[in-house]
Amino acid sequence: LERFRFNDLAHELYEFIWHQYCDWYVEYSKDILYGKDAARRTQVLKVMHYVFSSALRLLHPLMPFVTEELWHGMGYGGEGDTIVRGPWPLALDAKALQKWGISAEGVAYVDDKHDMIRAGRTLRSDYGIPPAQKIDYIIKPVSAAVAQTLAADLESIRPLLRAESLRI
Repeated sequence: LERFRFNDLAHELYEFIWHQYCDWYVEYSKDILYGKDAARRTQVLKVMHYVFSSALRLLHPLMPFVTEELWHGMGYGGEGDTIVRGPWPLALDAKALQKWGISAEGVAYVDDKHDMIRAGRTLRSDYGIPPAQKIDYIIKPVSAAVAQTLAADLESIRPLLRAESLRI
């Protein structure tokens, strides 16, 4: 923004909102949102609203009228408030991240998980297997610790790979 490179800003925001937020977070959240754990659903919705309201504020210089309408429509601003006067999103420090339950290890695991799912989807595509067809997967982890983490997370991985079975 400071260098007036609006094309770079637009590209980065598009990549984040579409590929990180929509492709991954919203997809991960579906089972939780339709599940029975009310406390977990509440936490996921808080994160979704926090990220979406921040994204709207970041998008505002590029799309002022649309973001203003969405910001009010989602209830982020009160009567007489405007998105342009809302606080600019800032990076969260370690203490704030800890409040959200975010750790460096957790972020690294999610990044690796995304890479694994992308690889599985790429293999499916390379071999002409339709996206809707469920198939069997075998995952060979790099260590026993990773195997244990994956085993605990199978229920979130299976639908993202459209796996019939998933064996570690």
